[in-house]
Amino acid sequence: MTIKINASRLHRRAAPILCLPLLVASVTGLIYRIGKNRFGLSDDAGNWMLRLHDGRVLSDRLAPLYVLLMGIGLITLLVTGISLFIRRRRRPQSAASPLRMSFRAVHKLLSPILFLPLLISALTGITYRVGKAWLGLEDKYVKVFLKIHEGSYLSPKLHLAYVSLVGVGLLALLITGIPMLDIFRNARAVGPTAEKP
Repeated sequence: MTIKINASRLHRRAAPILCLPLLVASVTGLIYRIGKNRFGLSDDAGNWMLRLHDGRVLSDRLAPLYVLLMGIGLITLLVTGISLFIRRRRRPQSAASPLRMSFRAVHKLLSPILFLPLLISALTGITYRVGKAWLGLEDKYVKVFLKIHEGSYLSPKLHLAYVSLVGVGLLALLITGIPMLDIFRNARAVGPTAEKP
């Protein structure tokens, strides 16, 4: 017995659920890192951003579950998205198709570029939070995953560039993906209703 997964349907169903939490995670991660490195963000404000980023604002007990679900959700979107990209690349392209910069075109352009950095970010974020909270791993072991997650093993300039790539890249994928959600597709398909005289 084989289980067939419709990547397109799974991608479209998961995206609306994950859109807002991923938006919060990307914005708070950017504010924390850029704020700390460039604008002298206070420790209190920084800690608040981190608590929003990793779900500890819900509670310290729920944070690992939140990170696990968010990480699995992001990985699902990445894997289904890249499979759609590969499948569409295999289709024959029409020779005279003009280059149009639409949300869909930008989304398709960014997806393969951001696949690996976002996958690494999701996997290391899950491993750090779950390893520390549920598996009781010592700090010296889990901090390696945190360093990879935030790119702090790089030089200061590259570190900031890496965080910006991941954060702004995820934001760009979310913003360009929102117009393609089913709720907007259905609204466009129906169109404005004509007024009766």
